[in-house]
Parts: sequence; structure tokens; C-alpha cells
Amino acid sequence: MNRKANLRLKLLTYRQFVTACVVATAVCAGVGTSLLAGAADASGPLAAGQATIPVSTGTHIPTTVTATTTTTPTASTTTTTSTATRTSTTKTTASPTTLPAGEAYLPPAGEIFQGSTAPVAAYTHATGKHPAVYQESVAWGQYLPGITTAAPHYRARMMISISTMYGSKNVITPQGIATGGGDTWLIGLGTQLAMTKNITYVELMPEMDNASAPYSAVNANGSLRAKPYSSAEFKLAWQRATLILRGGPVSLINKQLKKLGMRALKTKLASLPEAPVAMVWDALTAGTPVVTANAPAAYFPGKSYVDWVSTDFYSDYPDFKRLTPFVAQYSKFPFMFSDYAIWNGDNDTTFIPQVFAWIAQHHQARMLVYDDASSHFALSAYPASAIALRHAVAGTAFPQYAPEWAR
Repeated sequence: MNRKANLRLKLLTYRQFVTACVVATAVCAGVGTSLLAGAADASGPLAAGQATIPVSTGTHIPTTVTATTTTTPTASTTTTTSTATRTSTTKTTASPTTLPAGEAYLPPAGEIFQGSTAPVAAYTHATGKHPAVYQESVAWGQYLPGITTAAPHYRARMMISISTMYGSKNVITPQGIATGGGDTWLIGLGTQLAMTKNITYVELMPEMDNASAPYSAVNANGSLRAKPYSSAEFKLAWQRATLILRGGPVSLINKQLKKLGMRALKTKLASLPEAPVAMVWDALTAGTPVVTANAPAAYFPGKSYVDWVSTDFYSDYPDFKRLTPFVAQYSKFPFMFSDYAIWNGDNDTTFIPQVFAWIAQHHQARMLVYDDASSHFALSAYPASAIALRHAVAGTAFPQYAPEWAR
């Protein structure tokens, strides 16, 4: 069951998104006039979810001090003239020569982040702990400012799980993302995440090795889907999205895209905001169905584009036998259960202790997020398991807040 791809989401319109981005950009940058850059590609697979991103055209300069900043692909020069002495100095700062590196944004040494989906109050009541990480499921093309408001309200780091489903429609394929059809929405998302400055874990197209996922490379019978859904296109899509969300000079991003065999970004921006994001690669421990073409490794986009490895783990399918070798295969990365939960009336209290015993034996595990969003998994329906979870996270190893949110 690809739970993440089928949640009902409240989605707003393209016009609202553009308006909000223009206002937010003007406020943050002090801009009097904005233009829209990066036209949507009407021929691409993304339609209703596409949007354009505002770019500053200039700022008001006080008459007493003149400051002019010019940005080129190689350097930026700032000249300041004093009205008192009429002397000027010129300072040249070299532009970055490398793109931002990946960052996992780990919890402090010796600690493990515990988190939840909504409702946070229910999770806190059941466990006695506030979640350090708050997770939302996001549809491709979703109204962007609305995505990022809840986590700061809860004083938590954010995790977003991104599906290509918009309502009941799959709006873009992996190939569509790889060829630039989703650039404008991704740029908008990166801009919004950078504006909030809240550390965000981005779980892009999770459970891709599950045939029920709209971006999986295989059908339920093990046969391959068309090329736009191939695992090769998935990897390219992931790489492109990662470069956009991490941000940096567009010239350098385009240079890397060219090396990967992809076309340049569809934007007039000179540089993309560098959002504090960590990319979370989430796979089932074995493909569903279990065929070679659907093995998790077939979708792995490369170590430079992944910050965390994760899986979803539910009491109906507690496959510890496959879990351990799966995590060991990616031993260079921190590991998380990006979703774990009691499912289908399992209230014998064995699942939660087993999960935490496994975590205690595998120091690679640094985060786990309880999926409390559905009545199928709600802790309120499983009081005995809720007590077990309360005991499991009671220690100081599971902080209630990330360091930047702790009072």
C-alpha cells in the first residue's frame, strides 16, 4: 500500500501561489517592483501545478550613500561612495565555484529525533513528548506557502513527503521531472523553504520500488512500465530535484546538469536560494513485487544526491530479516524510519519494543517518525502500544525539540 501517494490534500490554485510568492519576495528582499521569471512549459507534463518565480529588478538606493551591486557568473563587485569625502572603495568578492554540498542535519551526538505527522497534539498526549520533527505529505504542484507554516508553529523541524499525485491525477512522470517539466514548482519550493530557514527533510517520491507508486518503474505483475517511468529516469529526476532544492549559482547547476545529460534549468534567475534541506531516499527493504528491475538499488541516484536512507515500517509487515541487510547496504548514510506505525489492530505491544531494540543495536538509526495521520495507525486506537511507545521515547536520547527550537 502506497499510503503516502493517496492522502487527500487541500490544494490551492496557481494564481494564489504566484500572488503569495510575489508578496513574500518583495517583503523579504525590500523590492519595490518584481517581474515573473521562468515561463511555465505548456507542453510539459505538469499543468495545474506549475508556477513562475518572482525575480527582483532592483532596490531603492538612498541619496546619501550610493551602493551598486552587479552580479556576473564569475564575481560580484560592490562600490560605495561617501558623500562626506567623495572617495570610493571597491571590494570584489569571488562567486562560489562549487555547488552547496549535501547536509544531513543530524540530531546532536547520542540523540535520536522522534517525530510525527498530524495531529501533533494526539501524538504528544499519547507519548508524553513533543515531536522534534513534523511531517507533511505534499502533492506535486501544491500551493507552496501553505506547506511550510505548520512546522514552525509546532517549533519543529519539517519533513515533507512528495508524491507526483495531485488529487487523483499523476501530474508528472520521472522523465518529465528529469527533462525540466517540474522546474518552476521545484524552484518555488526551494525558495519557500529557504525563506522559512527551517531545516527540512525532503522525502522525494518515497516507496518508488512499490508498484502502487505512480512513479514506480514496474507494474504489479513485475513487467516494466514505459520509459518515462524507468528507474534510470527516476534517478535523473532525483538528481535534478536535488540540485534545484540545494540551490546555488544557476550556471554551476546547469554545468552539472549537462554532465548528467540533462537540459539546463528553465529560469531567468542567476542563483537559486540555498535552502537548509536534507534529501531522504525512502525505499521498501525489498521491491513490491520482488523482481530485479524493482530492487531498491535500481533507484539509488548516487551518494552525492542522498543525505539520508529510510524505509517505512509497519506492524503488519515487521520484516526485520530484510531490514538489517538493507540498512547495511547503505552504511555510509544515517538511517531513519520515515514512517512507522501500528496497523490493523495490532495491539499486542511487541512491535514497538522490537523497533526500539533494533534501533539500540544499529547506531546508523538517527530518526523515526510515527505516522499518526490516519485512523488506521492512530495511537489513540492502540492504548497498550501507545504506552509502550511512551516508555520507549521517555529517555533523554529522544529530545522533544531540535537544538534550534529548544527554549
